[in-house]
Amino acid sequence: MVPPSYGLDSSQRYVQFLNKVLSARGPSALPYKEEVKWLIRQHLLSLLREFPSLKVKTAVFTHNDGRTVNILQAYGTIPMLYQRVTYNIPVYNIHVVIWLTKHYPRQYPCVFVNPMRDILIRCGAAHVDPSALVSAPYIPSWSFPSSNLVDLARNIRYRFGRYPPLCTRQPAPIAHRIDNQYQGYSSSTTVRMPSSRSPSSSASDHPPPSVCPSNVAPPSPPYGRTVPPSPRRANSNDPSEVLKKKLLEMLHSDSVALRKSREAETNSLVRAQRKLKRRGRQRDEGLRQMIDEKEGLEQLLQMVLMNTDLLETWLRENGKKNICLNAQLPIAQSRIHSPPSIGRCSKELSPSTQMYGLDSSQRSAQFLNKVLSARGPSALPYKEEVKLLIRQHLLILLQEFPSLQVKTAVFTHNDGRTVNLLQADGTIPMLYQQVTYNIPVVIWLTEHYPRQYPCVFVNPTRDMLIRPCHAYVDPSGLVSVPYMQSWTFPSSNLKKLLEMLHSDTVALRKSREEETDSLVRAQPELKRRGRLIDEGLRQMIDEKEGLEQLLQMVLMNTDVLETWLRENGEKNKLVIDVDDVFEPCDPLSRQMVDCTASDLAIEDTFYSLDKAMQQGVIPFDAYMRNIRTLSREQFFHRATSAKIRAAQMQSVITSAESDN
Repeated sequence: MVPPSYGLDSSQRYVQFLNKVLSARGPSALPYKEEVKWLIRQHLLSLLREFPSLKVKTAVFTHNDGRTVNILQAYGTIPMLYQRVTYNIPVYNIHVVIWLTKHYPRQYPCVFVNPMRDILIRCGAAHVDPSALVSAPYIPSWSFPSSNLVDLARNIRYRFGRYPPLCTRQPAPIAHRIDNQYQGYSSSTTVRMPSSRSPSSSASDHPPPSVCPSNVAPPSPPYGRTVPPSPRRANSNDPSEVLKKKLLEMLHSDSVALRKSREAETNSLVRAQRKLKRRGRQRDEGLRQMIDEKEGLEQLLQMVLMNTDLLETWLRENGKKNICLNAQLPIAQSRIHSPPSIGRCSKELSPSTQMYGLDSSQRSAQFLNKVLSARGPSALPYKEEVKLLIRQHLLILLQEFPSLQVKTAVFTHNDGRTVNLLQADGTIPMLYQQVTYNIPVVIWLTEHYPRQYPCVFVNPTRDMLIRPCHAYVDPSGLVSVPYMQSWTFPSSNLKKLLEMLHSDTVALRKSREEETDSLVRAQPELKRRGRLIDEGLRQMIDEKEGLEQLLQMVLMNTDVLETWLRENGEKNKLVIDVDDVFEPCDPLSRQMVDCTASDLAIEDTFYSLDKAMQQGVIPFDAYMRNIRTLSREQFFHRATSAKIRAAQMQSVITSAESDN
């Protein structure tokens, strides 16, 4: 939403625009607190007076967690003085943007720089990060209510003037710049000898020198030749001509030396470039070989782990049944060491073929082997030295709680980053008073697991709700039990975490039931007090809305009066009597004004007489005599006012009946 642009200048438009948006109610209301809206209005108007190139509007701001909110923003350009030249630093769309967040002015605003097409943010800028967020020293030291937008903009202008955050795009390559400098130098060393010939003949006799390769002798420049004698020159030993000749010879020798040094530097740079390219190719080749070798070892490790799981499963199932165990072990060992059998086994039991013929533990083991040994874009962000420990933790957890399942999913951090992680999803059985409850949970193994505790969330179904003010679960479902705070690597694991969570939940449920009974008993009294509070709050809201509407009308009328006074204050300097400011519209109104003025004047006289009596200026008998006389006169004035008021009401009723 932007301010209208018709009929008023920019300052008046922004004043009326801010009055409108800050006093709005309902769905279009801005999320600022009522007690700071007037201060926000003053801050923005001061900023616009200090920097006329800025503008104010309302726009949708998106937080890092995806929430959107409609707030105020100031956008435009901030003039920056750098080396005696004034620049405009673009903020937001094509200019600078200052977002007034929900908690402004108690919290600092968000300032962004949005460079144009041919401008880039300087790498390692002192006060601007790669996302264009400005972090000037004034922002962290923001203090309410002393800090304001004008000082912030001045500080940004000063910091940007000392350390410019923007730069143009990358210039041409080094070799191209050297060639241009070399050609520029050769063209700048062209010297013309004075001659009496015409310009056309001198141009043909003295062509500009050309750049020659280093292995070919350069031709003699035009200023190195013997100048043919001019028919007008009588004396060849003129000192000025000798001096010119010496200067030209010195210039020629210096240019030749400089050209040779530049050619030597260019050749050295070319040789160094070839050497660097050769070393780069050798390094890339060695790195590629190491990566291939690493991938081969990882694949071999994966196949060994998968065949190990098969052997362990076979031993558990058939170790006590089959008598010829020693006769069958060589077959299993030959399967381990036979590459063709390994390839077929891994292909048949991979998740892509749905792992037919395996139970849940075998499928989970093969799934973990596959995802933990993956490489490339699909690799999980865990360190290599802890992947085996992660696999053991998850397998033990699945054996203890078969209702859980392991899979990979995308986890979103609070700062908006997304990463593909392992998670255990399912339910945890909990026995309470001989009834089993299934608590749905999700366990995320973060990037730093197992050195850091995992993230555990309660995932309620559609018919479940998270209990408010829970001791171990916040409203977002995040679980924080004491075992997680005392997590220690490598002794802590997922099985102990869920066991502690189960015991803590049982104890907490007992205490919560006792609290629920006490809350039920206190509920009738709370309902009665709630009704009283709602009634009082409703009355206060109605009164507040009325006062805000009245304040808005007063502010608008004040702005109009100030504008009129600025325009007509110097024109109209007539002396107007105070009594002539208001003119009654009829005789009854005139008589009412006179009676009211007399009544109030007598009241002021009573007050003065009381003060004089207290100070002993007049005697008591004179005070009583004057009070009696004035009271009689005041009575007549008040009686007359009452009769006039009744007559006016009767005339209003009569006019209304006649209109009907």
